[in-house]
Amino acid sequence: MSNRTRWIVWTLAAVAALLGIVFLVFRNAGTESPDGVTPEAGPSTTASPTTSPPVATSSPTPTASPAAAFREGTCRFEPPVGRQVRCGDLEVPERRDQPGGATIRLHVAIFASDNPEPRPDPILYLEGGPGGDALETVPFAFEQRFARFLENRDFIMFDQRGTGFSEPSLSCPETREVDFEILPLALPAEESADRYLDSLRECRERLQGDGVDLSAYTSAASAADIADLITVLDYEQVNLYGISYGTRLALTVLRDHPDHIRSVVLDSAYPLEADALVDFPSNGRRALDLLLAACGEDAGCSSAYPDLAGDLDRLVAELDGSPLTLPVTDIFTGDAYEAKLNGDGLVGLLFQGLYSAELIPLLPDMVGDLAAADVVTASRLLTTFLADGEFLSIGVLASVQCGEEIPFATPEEVAVAGASDPLLDRLADSSINVGEPAFEMCEIWQVDPPDPLENQPVTSDVPTLVLAGEFDPITPPAWGRLAADGLERSQLIVFPGIGHGASVSGDCPADLVVAFWDDPAAPLDTGCVGQMSGPDFLVGEVAAPAVELIPFTEQLFGVTLTGLVPEGWER
Repeated sequence: MSNRTRWIVWTLAAVAALLGIVFLVFRNAGTESPDGVTPEAGPSTTASPTTSPPVATSSPTPTASPAAAFREGTCRFEPPVGRQVRCGDLEVPERRDQPGGATIRLHVAIFASDNPEPRPDPILYLEGGPGGDALETVPFAFEQRFARFLENRDFIMFDQRGTGFSEPSLSCPETREVDFEILPLALPAEESADRYLDSLRECRERLQGDGVDLSAYTSAASAADIADLITVLDYEQVNLYGISYGTRLALTVLRDHPDHIRSVVLDSAYPLEADALVDFPSNGRRALDLLLAACGEDAGCSSAYPDLAGDLDRLVAELDGSPLTLPVTDIFTGDAYEAKLNGDGLVGLLFQGLYSAELIPLLPDMVGDLAAADVVTASRLLTTFLADGEFLSIGVLASVQCGEEIPFATPEEVAVAGASDPLLDRLADSSINVGEPAFEMCEIWQVDPPDPLENQPVTSDVPTLVLAGEFDPITPPAWGRLAADGLERSQLIVFPGIGHGASVSGDCPADLVVAFWDDPAAPLDTGCVGQMSGPDFLVGEVAAPAVELIPFTEQLFGVTLTGLVPEGWER
């Protein structure tokens, strides 16, 4: 791989790490996540209805929780340069069934629209995870991901209860330490999971000692927070926009608090009735098989790797016997580590790479490089994927998953599902969230058992746009179809060639989202979807074109940066 290609890999990997924040996170030794059932091949769009009924009107203004209040304050993050942002804290009860009990604070930011006369119905963004920190990522990713959506509406972001700048925080630095402790060890999957479980036990004891009620951090509680936020900010209608776990939260809002919801965008849907544990191996295999098939259909990729599936199997076995050493860096501290990459780690890198439309074309070459003991690409990807853990409150993940997902499966069902695909089952075995260790996680976390309602489909007549990426290894198109089945006025669009987070993966998905917000009841013109194609694989040496460099100066996080960039470079 040429130096230019390696530079591209590094740049895109950094982007992917930030996009990974919104993904439904499933902790394991070298990656994360689950996915659905095999969709029909190729791009597809399903629109319903074919006519345009009027947009549903809201019911009379509901009353906020007695303890709910919004207090203006300073943004606890560095706002993007040139953006007008109004910040504050939403104070709500920790438990609404205990009047007069403890209250918690959620940090909120309202980004002003580019339009001096914005529409009255803002976009309310729901972060993924569960447990993802929304506002901490703003300095890194807001302009790339969300600036397009400020065209006509204000854009509201907030840290859900227990995450980011909200108080209390259910982050677990104990588990974060394990991320780096196990890097040089190449542990068997079960031992890796045991270390995470031990650290999670320490985190629980600390949080309980601080008086945190771990059973209060669920999707239903967050949905009530959202209803209070809309009410205290005095909005008549808002447009919900969720990615990954944020879609499950949006569906919960539709179920419990539908008043004032004008429209909903579900990007990479995680429906309540989906089984994240049982589906994990087949979902991962579906996405991996799509990658192998796409390489086989691409002239350059198939020429370079005529037996990519065989190459992968052989490399996994070789790495199990003799792990490669990868230099990695904690990008927040600058500390350097030497990680051991075994077979589990390789499958994990591929799994995580399938999230990103930008990284998918690089994955076959990464396999080829590792077979030749070239670790540059894998090292940089692992470095950036490790950064994702900095933006996750794993305590919220445990409370949500143990309070509404994991109890609906059984260890026997998970074991049978894993036996169907030993390669993907290896990832599940190291996961405290989607494999058999998930049940031990819930024994440690000890939250209230779930309401059966948390495993039931959500129905609604609110106009809803459902987006799915063809290669998504965690929330597949089939999950999008599952969510859309109960939504009377939904449109489902499957995008070819991309993975997780379709709305932030290209101009076509973003343009369709904006068009939907302009008229949620109208069928969308999906012509641009037909112009999209599968991955454009980068394999072998890439000739570097002539590039003229020009000087630049820019302010970033209060620091003046100067240097050279290619002429015509887009920031």
